[in-house]
Amino acid sequence: MTVEQLKTEVENYRAFLKIQDGNQCLMGESGPVGMKLIDAICQVLEEQSTQIIGLQREIEVLRTRR
Repeated sequence: MTVEQLKTEVENYRAFLKIQDGNQCLMGESGPVGMKLIDAICQVLEEQSTQIIGLQREIEVLRTRR
């Protein structure tokens, strides 16, 4: 999932919450935010972390070649 896809997911959830305006809001253990949204955020963070680690490795390889 890309950051843009995550933003779309957040906007969709925000729109859903606005539709629920005035209705009773049920809270789970994680609050009003569903696990689907939290899972999407975690997925983006994991992908970015993997990319950062890869870039750090590439930088180290380039430094050792000098």
